[in-house]
Amino acid sequence: EYSLDLADAFWRDRENKTVIVTTNLIGSDLTARYGDRTLSRMKNHGVNNGITFANIPDHRGLVE
Repeated sequence: EYSLDLADAFWRDRENKTVIVTTNLIGSDLTARYGDRTLSRMKNHGVNNGITFANIPDHRGLVE
């Protein structure tokens, strides 16, 4: 519960300010982890600002 309160406070403090967020989670995972209230605040920052990367090969861990 402390983590959710901290995340909620962060997003309230960052309203109308630039925030860059990266995640490997999908929408339903974000909701499960942070809850509807915090996710709603996060979405306010992301309107028309999202970038999705798809079909990009993962080269991490490859030894050449």
